[in-house]
Amino acid sequence: MEVPLRIDLAFDWRVLGASALVACASGIIFRVGALLSNLFGVRGLLLASIGLYGVIAYHVTQRSHEIGVRIALGARPAEIVGAIVSRGARFAAAGAAVGIALAAVVGFFVRPLLLGVSPFDVATYASVTVVLVAVAVAASLMPAVPSGARRSARGLRTE
Repeated sequence: MEVPLRIDLAFDWRVLGASALVACASGIIFRVGALLSNLFGVRGLLLASIGLYGVIAYHVTQRSHEIGVRIALGARPAEIVGAIVSRGARFAAAGAAVGIALAAVVGFFVRPLLLGVSPFDVATYASVTVVLVAVAVAASLMPAVPSGARRSARGLRTE
């Protein structure tokens, strides 16, 4: 038996019933809503990363006088870079701890809005924390390497 491949343009959609059309439309709306939520989440993570980078890089450049004094007193560039990166990592760890605690509290209140996802999703918390800590370490490492190689006179002349 052959099935004819033709489209009936005069098909009466009322035959399907309103419930079938609503089910089809609600599935599309749900997928679009999920896609938009993901896009806003990724954009929020990107904006948080850019802001974190800006704050830490600014903090490192504000310490140029201190870095110049350390170089003048005989500190090696590796020690200076290590001190700057460790301070940035401590800053990121403190921020991650506060952020995870606040996310857990807020997650408790938005539980009714989440469909099929736990508000305490460990994979989400871990991935966002890893990204933000990596950005914080990179943000403190990028200005730290040139400042560690800088001569002490240049760092002392900045003020």
